[in-house]
Amino acid sequence: MSSRYSLILMRLKAGLKQYELAQLLGVSPTVICDLERGRRSITPEIEKWIKEAITEVNRKSSSGKLVSAQSNPNPPGMRRS
Repeated sequence: MSSRYSLILMRLKAGLKQYELAQLLGVSPTVICDLERGRRSITPEIEKWIKEAITEVNRKSSSGKLVSAQSNPNPPGMRRS
């Protein structure tokens, strides 16, 4: 991902709003906003975690299954809302 623009593009391609990605990650929407605006660094650990969450959303949406709103309740390096 390496940039905030990649995060925005991945989120939009998955059809997620900021608050929806935040719910999946178990963080506040402010965290997603801060990552996308460059106010918070996207570490390799956070990048991996976001990619996994979005990949899971894409996998579940293509199989017709509903996506859990709390796929990972304890994201590494991020505080929960």
